[in-house]
Amino acid sequence: DLLAMRTGAMRRFLTSERPSALCVLAERSDDVPSMCTGIVHVRQRCRGRWTPDATTAPPHHLVHLAGMGRATAERVARRLAALVDPEVATAAGDVPPEVGLTALLLDRSQGRITSSAVTRWWADHDTPRSLSTVLGVGDGLVDVDLVADGPHALIGGTTGSGKSELLRTLVAGLAARYEPARLNFVLVDYKGGSTFDACAVLPHTVGMVTDLDDQLAERALQSLRAELRWREAELRARGVADLVDDPCRHGDGDGDRQPIARLVVVIDEFAALAAELPAFLASLVAIAQRGRSLGVHLVLATQRPAGVVSDDIRANTNLRIALRLNDTADARDIVDDDAPAKFARTQPGRAMLRLGASERIEFQVASCNTAVRPPDPARVIVESATDAALTATSELDALVSAVREAHARATSASLRRAWLEPLPPVLAAEGFDGDLVEPGAVGLFDVPDEQARRSVCWSPQEDTNLALVGARGSGTTATMATLLAELGRRHDPRALHVYVIDTTGETRLDAVANMAHCGAVVRVGERERLGRLVDRLVGELDRRRASTAHDRQPRIVWCVDGFAALRDLDDSFLAGSIDERLLRLLAEGPAVGITAIIAVQPGRGASTAISSCARRWLFHLDDRSDAVLVGARPCDVPAAVPGRMLDVGSGLYGQIVSANADNLALVVPLPGGPAPVETLPASISLDELAAGPEVAGSCTRLRIGRQFHDLGPATLVVRGGEHVLVAGSARSGRSATLRTIAEAWARCHPSGEVIVVDG
Repeated sequence: DLLAMRTGAMRRFLTSERPSALCVLAERSDDVPSMCTGIVHVRQRCRGRWTPDATTAPPHHLVHLAGMGRATAERVARRLAALVDPEVATAAGDVPPEVGLTALLLDRSQGRITSSAVTRWWADHDTPRSLSTVLGVGDGLVDVDLVADGPHALIGGTTGSGKSELLRTLVAGLAARYEPARLNFVLVDYKGGSTFDACAVLPHTVGMVTDLDDQLAERALQSLRAELRWREAELRARGVADLVDDPCRHGDGDGDRQPIARLVVVIDEFAALAAELPAFLASLVAIAQRGRSLGVHLVLATQRPAGVVSDDIRANTNLRIALRLNDTADARDIVDDDAPAKFARTQPGRAMLRLGASERIEFQVASCNTAVRPPDPARVIVESATDAALTATSELDALVSAVREAHARATSASLRRAWLEPLPPVLAAEGFDGDLVEPGAVGLFDVPDEQARRSVCWSPQEDTNLALVGARGSGTTATMATLLAELGRRHDPRALHVYVIDTTGETRLDAVANMAHCGAVVRVGERERLGRLVDRLVGELDRRRASTAHDRQPRIVWCVDGFAALRDLDDSFLAGSIDERLLRLLAEGPAVGITAIIAVQPGRGASTAISSCARRWLFHLDDRSDAVLVGARPCDVPAAVPGRMLDVGSGLYGQIVSANADNLALVVPLPGGPAPVETLPASISLDELAAGPEVAGSCTRLRIGRQFHDLGPATLVVRGGEHVLVAGSARSGRSATLRTIAEAWARCHPSGEVIVVDG
């Protein structure tokens, strides 16, 4: 049947814009093609019945048919003999060895694709009922329609077969026919190749994903599911169940609603993706089943279809194209035919199109990477001198430039993007304030399930400790500095006190010491200050636990950068293990307004500290298996991007804003900040002490120096009749101490007498 196949040359010719007529000679009425609406039933002796339009009810007309003479019949037969029946099976050599996409889009006429031509094509194809483009040439132009033939497509072709060229031709051809308001692309190249480099800059492309790993694969699925949910809700609100019936596409809808664009998701090397991420492919099939009526189309391409093309994929991909494949089994998986396994290696781009069980056509894929041919010098072509397509070097570059310029010239409302871009690798502090940023935000969360962003926030008012878990260079120290800078901006020094213990030697924490809220930035080598700070924090914890008014005390945020390094730190300066006392602060502090931010590298003792933190942000780890320390899976570990983190509680990935040294230098001229944590001075005069000696009856209190643990006054109590012994080795300060005691005694008893015996 010459007209049974939609892609048959005869049917394509008759449905084209060329004026044409068809005459069919059939033996029975049942053999008349449906395209033939005018029918003549011929009876004996040239009598017959004429039906002008078989699609309507009678009347029929009785007619007497005229014959022709022998000479006329011979003349007509000779003219018909010169015609070739395109449906007769021919050798593969009748298919052209190569063809350019530009020539096919321009209907085989010479010239270049310009922005004016693209604008004209967009206007001609402003319909929701088709999504078609020409792919190549067989016995005529070969086109595919993702609406009529799809909605999903399966493409197979081994290395060097022209598969990447076919994908580019498909994307470029669709972009040339349909404007971005009607069509969007998401391009996925699993192996991170260069297949879609040129197509990525098309205004239709709303997402470009390369080097897909577990996290990006899950994000892609979440984004597609969110898009399907949005489309279902939007079509329901418009009172239709299918995108084809969208009233906004026909100009009948609400003026505030934009037409819903069709979304074509092109995935190259999906077989490798299925082998490494099997759950991803199963989810894609589910999306394909739901996307049929929602205007979502999947184009799956692979080099090795064997074992990957399941019955579910076959059931959802009516449109299949096979280029050269390695064996007949692969060819049958795609098009149920052996021919693609026999295509010559020397003929890249040779393909077979399958639309149904008996509809196949062999054709040559149009190439879009050939060099732009100069115009025929014998023809005069008027083109815009500013058209960027005129300077392009390849047909694809020329087409992309023309499409971009046509889009730039179009005057239309802002379009909804069907795909949310991934988080940037760097989130600059400058210009970070915006509508999506909440007060106190230190970064952005990626929420693909909602196709939205959320602010990354932490506040000591949550009464929860925060653990920043990551390897060196993952951004934990910078995150700590950013958090402290934001806390300093939002809190009065009288309401918030900050202390920092640094075991890594990071200089970026130096600026924190300039904050009016900061009592100390203590390095791990400053044992005296370190012990004094821990004593202060533990003492404050005990005081607040013994009091009922701790909620009226300033909030205390203490930070440790490199918590595991403190585990075994203990010496004569420290009253017990610092690690044990800090773990107590972690466990008991939040209840009385003492919260912690700790940066932890995986190692011995890290799990105990992490378990005391209700909020956990996971950064990149050198060993992914360490993710179990925070309750995450190894595949959840963020990429090696400084500041990229996973909030373990919510499962959301985020990017922390880059710390700015200027933002950390917050010297707020307000009182109420914490007392600094200082070291014991090398020398002290009696005049520096807060008060002089005191006498109460026979008891004399002599202030002779400062105490070690809190730098408060050191008081020597001498009762009546008692004696004081000062002991020490040579040059230890015995004589100086005696002079200090004598001077303090003289100040306390000005009428008394001091007798010095120098022995």
